[in-house]
Amino acid sequence: MVMYYVKGTDWDTYLDTTEEINFKIMDIVKKHKSDFAFPSTTVYLNK
Repeated sequence: MVMYYVKGTDWDTYLDTTEEINFKIMDIVKKHKSDFAFPSTTVYLNK
């Protein structure tokens, strides 16, 4: 888990900053040949 705070009260600045940080985190993870898990659901149907 990564937690960070964005100083300021402007919503657009907050969104731009968090997006930039998240993309940089994704780049670092990909650079080290790793990836993120994503939620999945398996549904089994009986006949």
